[in-house]
Amino acid sequence: MGIAGVAWGTILSRLVGLVILWSQLKLPVEKPTFGLDKELLTLALPAAGERLMMRAGDVVIIALVVSFGTEAVAGNAVGEVLTQFNYMPAFGVATATVMLVARAVGEDNWNRVDKLSKQAFWLSLVLMLPLTFSIYVLGIPLTHLYTTDSLAVEASVLVTLFSLLGTPMTIGTVIYTAVWQGLGNARLPFYATSIGMWCIRIGTGYLMGIVLGWGLPGIWAGTLLDNGFRWLFLRYRYQHYMSLKG
Repeated sequence: MGIAGVAWGTILSRLVGLVILWSQLKLPVEKPTFGLDKELLTLALPAAGERLMMRAGDVVIIALVVSFGTEAVAGNAVGEVLTQFNYMPAFGVATATVMLVARAVGEDNWNRVDKLSKQAFWLSLVLMLPLTFSIYVLGIPLTHLYTTDSLAVEASVLVTLFSLLGTPMTIGTVIYTAVWQGLGNARLPFYATSIGMWCIRIGTGYLMGIVLGWGLPGIWAGTLLDNGFRWLFLRYRYQHYMSLKG
């Protein structure tokens, strides 16, 4: 079945996951209602919009990478497959952060909110940094599992290097996005992501990668600048918000 078989396997695995999660929730099967919860939409739409801006921007980024040749595209893809493991600790901590911050807000415990945000950042850093370093060190042998083309291997290792260098920025972006969502403000991360992706990541990536001729390193330098901007912006707004809470 080829690629179709892989696709069907993915669908079936997600279906099994859905059944397991549904069974654990023990939700009764009732007649569906079609009313809209305003508060739910206020939180869900900006969060979904943020993901949409990221994915749409990634399409443009890949279009820029394509201009560097087939080997660059292949190496970039392999590098992103390898580095996706790097972000798992931060994503896991972020999921817990949203829930814990929301609970602390409900309890009107702002000291707890501030403590949680700091703990989440440092915990993510401690968990993620050794992983990103290991993936970088093992970049060449891991890439050889996919290809032995020298240019593709070079591009893949470059991606793992930038993932390592951008670890603090990535963590800051992920954690402070989660903190703001826990605070009930999903719009601010949406604005930050939209500006960061479309103005900074794509803009500087095109400038450095295409105009200045830096190639793939220019594209990934733009990614680091984007994550750095979003981290500092969300953190600055968070500190201002917490100062108002006393």
